[in-house]
Amino acid sequence: MVNRYLLDTHTLIWWWTEPEKLSPKVIQAISNPSSEVYVSSATIWEIATKYRKGKLTQVEGIFNHYVKLLEDDDFTALDITLSHAAIAGLFSQQHQDPFDRMLAAQSILENLTLISCDSALSQFPVQIYW
Repeated sequence: MVNRYLLDTHTLIWWWTEPEKLSPKVIQAISNPSSEVYVSSATIWEIATKYRKGKLTQVEGIFNHYVKLLEDDDFTALDITLSHAAIAGLFSQQHQDPFDRMLAAQSILENLTLISCDSALSQFPVQIYW
């Protein structure tokens, strides 16, 4: 059985910069050769936005190489579709973070388990792994 995962932004950042913050089971899930691991365009957008604002100094020196890092880790880019955008915008949940809303929509529509420790995402009908 193939497990299909979508990485939350903090999960991807920690994978690249502070893997000790990830649990052994998360590391195993991500590194398992039979897992399909996806990274949303929204995640790269969020990292770029926060990096530009000086909020993510830990990605300095690696962010300009994110395409190579994704390829090296055998992660698949997940582009934002019109359906993703519509669902993200239509969620009735109070959670207003547009990046989280997009990841939740993508997780649902693409049948992906979201790897995240963000408890706010439990407002959405998504499978969360941590």
